[in-house]
Amino acid sequence: MSEKIKNAFDTLQNEIHADAGYAWSWHCNIAMNIFDELCGKLPLDLNVHRLSNDAAARVIQETFDYDIKQTVYWAGLFNDNHIED
Repeated sequence: MSEKIKNAFDTLQNEIHADAGYAWSWHCNIAMNIFDELCGKLPLDLNVHRLSNDAAARVIQETFDYDIKQTVYWAGLFNDNHIED
């Protein structure tokens, strides 16, 4: 990996760790792409919303070493108390 790419990734990772709202925006964009891909392809009894968010959380964890499930945003995800900035 070139130094330029490593610096760019490190900057992105540092910003994700520093700002839970920014991390959440990455999570949501990943989750929606997964959701859009899975809708209509899985049995109706599966919770595609939950599966998509769990998959996105794993992507964020594995890519940026950041546990999105420990944020206030995740806490409000599956109930009526959605968090708005």
